[in-house]
Amino acid sequence: KVEDIKNIKPKILLIDDDKWLTDLYEEKLQKEGFSFFSASNGREGLKIVSIYRPDLILLDVVMPKEDGLSVLKKIKNNPETKDIPVLMLTNLNNETDKEYCSQLGADDYLVKVYYTPNEVVQKIRRYLKDKIKRE
Repeated sequence: KVEDIKNIKPKILLIDDDKWLTDLYEEKLQKEGFSFFSASNGREGLKIVSIYRPDLILLDVVMPKEDGLSVLKKIKNNPETKDIPVLMLTNLNNETDKEYCSQLGADDYLVKVYYTPNEVVQKIRRYLKDKIKRE
């Protein structure tokens, strides 16, 4: 039904090993009308990407099992997932990391301490403007 299609919520995946941050974003994104998935390491994140095909990924760099750079490479090198926007959400604040992530295909690079959850939601909405139903 057309009504059902209109009510599909954009799927956001957060791949980050910080439980407090994950809980914070889960609450915030669900309140904002998104479907929320999370993974606490890169390997788990890649499994979720392949199963659920999120509309946007928030990705930390420093994580156990598989770091965010490796995850980013795999997402952007896979024809089925390369077009999913990936926003790096990290504590690493240097131009070298930022440039490298950009070269690997990251769509944006957000240093955690400089962005409130509200600002991250605004960024998400900008990247998903075609998918989000306008009220």
